[in-house]
Amino acid sequence: MPSHAGGRRTTDGEAHLEGDRLTFRGGFRITVPFDSITAVRAQTGTLILECPDGRLALRIGAGAEKWAEKIRNPRSRVDKLGIKTGAKVTVLGLEDPKFEKDLRDRTSDISRRMRKDTESVFLSAQRTGDLARRSRCRANLAQDGGAPGHHASRCAENGENGGSRGRQDRQVLSVTHGTQIRDPVG
Repeated sequence: MPSHAGGRRTTDGEAHLEGDRLTFRGGFRITVPFDSITAVRAQTGTLILECPDGRLALRIGAGAEKWAEKIRNPRSRVDKLGIKTGAKVTVLGLEDPKFEKDLRDRTSDISRRMRKDTESVFLSAQRTGDLARRSRCRANLAQDGGAPGHHASRCAENGENGGSRGRQDRQVLSVTHGTQIRDPVG
């Protein structure tokens, strides 16, 4: 149950680390993009985020330092997808300059045309007809060293934001939130 006392609100709820932001849902909702956080620290099981609009304190417990480290040093999409240095990658129809820059930082072996023995294919399917290209992509993936016919595969969903969704970390916790932070609800 949320409580309002001394300009602070406290509630129980659930927090998620979702790629480049922390989201809390409970008696109130708030989303904090990592790039808006000016300071982050863990103190006695509490994750404390300093933002231009105020402070958010999340009582996480023993995992607070781990969460602080993930916020300080978030994994890139390329890391989450397991793209190795020097990997042979094919990008088809995907227009995402940040992702492409991250790929170029990891490997120079990037093609915009399908080719044999590619390790990872990133295919943007804007229309249903674009999905027909999947079988050709699958046929050109490099063998993963396992049994014949088994291929390595990497998949990036092209979402509304042009990016892929990574694994989400979740934690059920109690939150204290200063009223000076705007609460986006809904």
